[in-house]
Amino acid sequence: MSSKGSNHKSHLKQENKPFKHHGKTQPKKKIQGRTAIAPHVVTDWVKVNKSDRLNAALQKRKNKREELSMKRRGISSSKGDEMDIEGRFEFIPKIIGILDMNGRADIDRLKNSLLAGCEQNENSYILPKYAAKNMPISFVHIMRDDLHVINWCKVVDMLIVVLSCNGIDVAQVKTDPDKCDAFDAKGYDFLSAMKSQGLPPVLGVLQHLETVPAKKQKDVKKLFSRYYESEFPETQKLIPEEKQENILRGIGNTLFYTNEMMWKEFRSYLLAEKIDVRGNDLEVSGYIKGSGFLNVNQIVHVTGFGDFVLSSMTIGSGVIVNENPQSLQAENEPDTFVAEQTWPTEQELAEAFSKLDVVPTDHLPNELIDEDEDEGAALELDQPSQAFEFQERKPEELDFPDEVETPSDQPARVRFQKYRGLASFRTSKWDPYENLPREYAKLFEFKEPNHIIKKYTVDETKENSQTKYGEYIFLLIKDFPINALKNSPQTLPLIISSVLPHERKLTVLNFKLERWGNPDIPLKSKEPLIFHCGFRRFVCRPIYSEDTTADKFKYLKEFKDEGSIIATIFAPAMFGPANVLVYKETMDGVEQVAVGALHSFDPKRVVIKRILLTGYPLKIHKRKAVVRYMFLDPKDINYFKPVELFTKAGLRGNIRESLGTHGYMKCVFNDFIKHGDIICLPLYRRVFPVWDASIWAPVSN
Repeated sequence: MSSKGSNHKSHLKQENKPFKHHGKTQPKKKIQGRTAIAPHVVTDWVKVNKSDRLNAALQKRKNKREELSMKRRGISSSKGDEMDIEGRFEFIPKIIGILDMNGRADIDRLKNSLLAGCEQNENSYILPKYAAKNMPISFVHIMRDDLHVINWCKVVDMLIVVLSCNGIDVAQVKTDPDKCDAFDAKGYDFLSAMKSQGLPPVLGVLQHLETVPAKKQKDVKKLFSRYYESEFPETQKLIPEEKQENILRGIGNTLFYTNEMMWKEFRSYLLAEKIDVRGNDLEVSGYIKGSGFLNVNQIVHVTGFGDFVLSSMTIGSGVIVNENPQSLQAENEPDTFVAEQTWPTEQELAEAFSKLDVVPTDHLPNELIDEDEDEGAALELDQPSQAFEFQERKPEELDFPDEVETPSDQPARVRFQKYRGLASFRTSKWDPYENLPREYAKLFEFKEPNHIIKKYTVDETKENSQTKYGEYIFLLIKDFPINALKNSPQTLPLIISSVLPHERKLTVLNFKLERWGNPDIPLKSKEPLIFHCGFRRFVCRPIYSEDTTADKFKYLKEFKDEGSIIATIFAPAMFGPANVLVYKETMDGVEQVAVGALHSFDPKRVVIKRILLTGYPLKIHKRKAVVRYMFLDPKDINYFKPVELFTKAGLRGNIRESLGTHGYMKCVFNDFIKHGDIICLPLYRRVFPVWDASIWAPVSN
């Protein structure tokens, strides 16, 4: 052996692989929660001293405050140096509507009194300096008519409601104040319509107080103020007509602190101040409001007339010609070969639709039905004529609202071939794309949620806009129905609003409605109604369904005053929020019957109609019974045998077999059945809205 000591051999030392740790938590335990110190980043904002930062924040708040103030005064702050030297676009005249609430007010007298207190400019009236400096205004007398009130409240910047105490019985001010009629019946109708659509800022004026004896003026003013404040609690106090300065100051304050209604914020609109006919085209001019974003290639909607294309648009920078007009076609072009199928042969058709062999009414059966060993006795049958007589019942004599009588002139399997049975209406699946009518091929389905589509649509409109808020523009509307315009009332406003991208595409609109007004007016499905939705007005025939959160919705024959429902129609897409007012033509005129809002646009909403075929037990033995009057043919019994039965008492059952040739059948249930019970067989089918192209077609001459 060598005398030298042994040397260390490093290659014999064990070295574990670093990535072969015991588990995922071992590296975390080794770190023990410590984190690496992030490098300190110094921004340019920190380099600025504190006083400069405070000054910049103060200036930012000041600019926002001035921008909001200018917009409230009607000044377009976004134009900057583009403002006209003559001040043509500097101020937007504010439109003030005046409405008589009890039919006794003198609107012309009030209007002339207010104009006398204003300063007159070259083309308009301006509020005095103590009210609002350099704010042009114009007064509009709103006629006492539902259509005038609804249309004018869409465009006015402010509303003056006039309560007249002319001709009231002073003796009843304290004893019976309701007879003083601060608001008459029509006035309350106007109030409900305005509040449902969206109420503009309101100022109240008390008129004809001088006609009341001096000793009673204080009581009358107090009474009318109480009625006014109960309807408009968040507004200024009721101002007498004699205090002209207070009214003008109230107008200035109200206009200065007002904002656009939510459903008008994201689309542009204008009130036509001048109208000029040029052949088949119509030129309108006015101040653009709302979002202020409009492109000449956009489709515009004229309230009450439909959608139209612009030929050109004239603004301060010049004339812009529509070189790429959008199509007014709302319907999708379906592929004609998508629904192609092999037509059945004559033999297959004959087998599918075999005729019902009707037993003559004078035929008497020669024998009774087969004996049932469980029953232990024979059953006495009525004559077939009695079965037919039982079908002739009035609707009020039926046991269920959706009960349907079995037809006697054709087989039930043919009459109800579009219906199907469901194990459970709540849990059973129904394919929304199954057995759709041909009209559904013309619809558009949006895959993204409605609010996502709206966001990108509004952003796209803003990027492509050629106008700004407050500009005075000229629009040349192509192929406008001039004769229809001449026949419409001249006191109605002509409102032009922008149609956002995708809002011309045809789909299924769903509105959430509640009954309003007289609940005794019947509203049945598919009856014509007048809808006011946003800037649109159209006549449609909706179908009604329950307002639930399920995937299937029960069809309602009638819209009753029992909570909210969903009304469904075919119409172009519409982005909310959009309030809805529903009117119906009656013998007494047009009456408001419902209010609500746009719920969604979804062609996949499945509305299911349920019918019940009912029968009655003839012979009972514990859980078994012989049922009659539900069917008249054994083939019908075998056809509907898989459908589960239920009774009025809550039992469940099934059809076991047919007995005899006159529609008797043996059924078994999950519990003992009684003689007074009613056996029901439910059937379901999908219901679709009424196809009415007049909703999206422009008005013709």
